[in-house]
Amino acid sequence: MKFKAILFDFDGVIADTMEDNFLAWKKAFQNYGVKIKKEDYFILEGMKLVKLAETISEKYGLRNVPPLSLVHLKNTNYKENYSFKFYPKIPELISELKNKNIKLSLVTASPREKLNLTLSKEFLENFNEVITGDDTANGKPEPDPYLMAMKKLEVKPSECLVVENAPLGITAAKKAGAYCIAIATTLDKKYLYEADKILGSHEELYEEIFEGKEDNGFFEVESLAEICKEALQIAHKALEDIGNEGRIEVFDESVTDISTKGDRRISSELIKFFKKKEVPAILCSEESGRIKITENPKYLIAFDDIDGTDNYYRGNNLLPHCSVITIFDSTEPIFKNALIAGVIEHVSKKTWVAIRGRGCFLNGVKTNHSEKKVLNRRTLILIDHYANSSSISQLNLIYPVSWVKDFGSSAFHLAGISSGLFDGYVSRYQKAHELGAGYLLVKESGGFLADWTGVSLDMKKYDFNAVYDVIVASTSELGEELLSKLGG
Repeated sequence: MKFKAILFDFDGVIADTMEDNFLAWKKAFQNYGVKIKKEDYFILEGMKLVKLAETISEKYGLRNVPPLSLVHLKNTNYKENYSFKFYPKIPELISELKNKNIKLSLVTASPREKLNLTLSKEFLENFNEVITGDDTANGKPEPDPYLMAMKKLEVKPSECLVVENAPLGITAAKKAGAYCIAIATTLDKKYLYEADKILGSHEELYEEIFEGKEDNGFFEVESLAEICKEALQIAHKALEDIGNEGRIEVFDESVTDISTKGDRRISSELIKFFKKKEVPAILCSEESGRIKITENPKYLIAFDDIDGTDNYYRGNNLLPHCSVITIFDSTEPIFKNALIAGVIEHVSKKTWVAIRGRGCFLNGVKTNHSEKKVLNRRTLILIDHYANSSSISQLNLIYPVSWVKDFGSSAFHLAGISSGLFDGYVSRYQKAHELGAGYLLVKESGGFLADWTGVSLDMKKYDFNAVYDVIVASTSELGEELLSKLGG
């Protein structure tokens, strides 16, 4: 196992207590004539209790009732009526992890008094650290509780797995830099989309950890990131080695717009590289199609040999052109399955790498987007004129209110947004080849991505041969303004 520590939420993960907690909150609010729904609590589970009481009170217009009074009522109701039980496989899971010397922590918004009431001293002693709602000023969705646990365990975020069941806990785990598995114990999976992986039961969690699944991407993030970086350098070296011969155009039935000997050389070198690394994957490239390089593949690796081939062909090494790699931890992925993304721009040799849940990096330094929130003549918006000629009437609405450019490489456009070079990008016909990587780069830098109706790309199927309408922006505010201009 590659993780040194596993951090568990309590309610809804270790213990089947969510129903009892809801009934305790329900009774507390009923004292003041308010009837709350399960979803009111389940969505907010993990939040510090006073804040949770404030949030639900605001929703139902309950004023002049101190939130702390509601918390005291809730805690009293819980003590009087709780019926504790572990979820299946939890005692065995905790015991086996301890025997394997994996560091363990319990991280919960519950007060320590509740834990001591609910759990035996013997069970609590399985955990190296226990972080409760009493221990941090800020609770979930802020990362403070998980960061405190990591500090006390003396582990890095990249060495930690967090197991959660609620959206706020997942957000806290991701902000803390950890890999997060969500279990759909109380909420539908659609609410848990921020997690790196979503499971349906604790039996699945047990199997995920103990039954030979260490080669599925779940425990291999760092090595995959290194493979991606190495592959980008191999692509760059392939262009250097072939020299001017690489710019010779090639013609055959596989060419859709333009292809060169340089494209073909990169494709050949990357296929050899991934086969040598024995990555259990299916490769997809514009030049070589779909290739299964091992039996029982667990990843899909999509790469574009050269994005901006016309820039490479005609630009005499002056115009941007990129090689692009995306590694998905599914062979039939949605965009949210993008795990590792890499882009190298061959003129400048600058390299962008994004790791899901860990951030986006330009030459090893974490990137920041431009934070531009409004359209004006100093807002740099990129439009792929080649692909979008049929939508010019809609795009005309963007030109008077921004500074429009096109550098001839959508991978460069998307990577540039992730690192603050550009503010936004609009395309009606964006190829998937570059969009997988661009999605993760922008997502990890905190940017905005949606289709032209405003729907997030997260749950959309990734099809290497498809095109997508996309609006990409440095901030959600700018993205929403672009949407309004384009009629979304």
